[in-house]
Amino acid sequence: MVDSPELGAGLLAGPDVRALLVGSSRPAEGSRIPAVPAAVTSAEDLAAALTAQAGLASGRIRVLRDPRTPADLAAAVAELARVTRGVALLYYAGHGLLGPDGELYLATQASADLTRGSAVYQALPFAQVRELLRTAAIQHSVVVLDCCWAGRAHGWSDSYLLTATSRTEVAWALPGERHTAFTGALLRVLYDGDETGPAWLSLDDVHLAVGRLLRQRALPAPRRQASDASGRRPLLPNHAYVRPPNRPAPGLADDGRRSPYPGLHPFGVHDAEFFFGRQQLTRALRARVHRDRAGLVVVTGASGTGKSSLLQAGLTPALGAARCVLMTPGANPLARLAEALAEATGVASPVPSAQPGVRELTATVRRLPPGAVLVVDQFEETFTHGDSARPPAAFVAALAAVAEEITVVVGLRADFFGHCAAHPVLLTALEHPLVVGPLDADRLREVIEGPARPGRAGAG
Repeated sequence: MVDSPELGAGLLAGPDVRALLVGSSRPAEGSRIPAVPAAVTSAEDLAAALTAQAGLASGRIRVLRDPRTPADLAAAVAELARVTRGVALLYYAGHGLLGPDGELYLATQASADLTRGSAVYQALPFAQVRELLRTAAIQHSVVVLDCCWAGRAHGWSDSYLLTATSRTEVAWALPGERHTAFTGALLRVLYDGDETGPAWLSLDDVHLAVGRLLRQRALPAPRRQASDASGRRPLLPNHAYVRPPNRPAPGLADDGRRSPYPGLHPFGVHDAEFFFGRQQLTRALRARVHRDRAGLVVVTGASGTGKSSLLQAGLTPALGAARCVLMTPGANPLARLAEALAEATGVASPVPSAQPGVRELTATVRRLPPGAVLVVDQFEETFTHGDSARPPAAFVAALAAVAEEITVVVGLRADFFGHCAAHPVLLTALEHPLVVGPLDADRLREVIEGPARPGRAGAG
């Protein structure tokens, strides 16, 4: 159990938070659209979980069961927009339908066949939901869509979208299960936590944890769209977190946000605004990536010099998070690589026990968007966590194959150079590493003063 502040510090625990949870399970009589009984129970149980685990007062949650018409659903969303001044949470579970314009529509009891008659009298266009929330006096909107084609929804300023699927995938509600596949995984994370996550889980942490659970079942991985840094704000305590010995937990600021000074923890992907002192090194690394287009780039330095922070809070935001596939090797590097590529491409990854081959991995790499970069942090784990069933040579060979297609950037502790030198495919990259050295006095001052400066602009 996590030793952390009370639930009142979480994103959804404030007095200006309101939530609308919609379960749409019963289409029109005679409809070609099947019923989804798990949609309503998913919404009901999520409401209970948000109260118990995230501190969202039950009186601020409305559960809407089986909206009769698109007008009824729109009216409920409009009411949410009207009464909320802080954070508005909208959750929808049910059928996502494609309208004649190819955009996402949310099904109601009036939904029968969007190809016949007027679609807007059967289902609610998400574009209308977007406008109702976007134009309201709301500080921030969190939208969770558990439906087919959910990735077709578009976010807006001050919004965070978590979708069960990409724009081309269907969502799953398996026979006999109380919850839909996505919401079932979400509830598991809310109640049980994530062993790999921090002391407090953010929306981004929840997104990653839910994705891991779904990929273990060979189901579609969720997607996220974030317009600001709200995705990294603490949401709820992580019940699976065990604090490492002699390491303090990262603190929370007075308003519940994560502290800009992470202590012994590295800066993460969403901490770019707080990351100072490494601007020159970030530019140099970005230039190497742009110059090489493919191949292997080694970032090295002594333990604690800031390699992870440079890769996550420096390079990744500088290139654009959408271009970067970030991973650490862990105990099963090949499976981790397959998982990271699967999340980036939407291609189903092998089951965790399987060892994907080089041919399968490179085929997945070719599905990545142009200019994609694989970032392997803590590459030394390849040599410290492995066993005879997962020799380092197999992962190194896979990385070398990936590096023939795209740029691969690895962060490596300097004392593991000898381990890498035993692999001929790494030697060329080892001859020209980018070295992360200690900070001089001026850069150290930037690290301390930068995050507290009004109008700060970090990323190096």
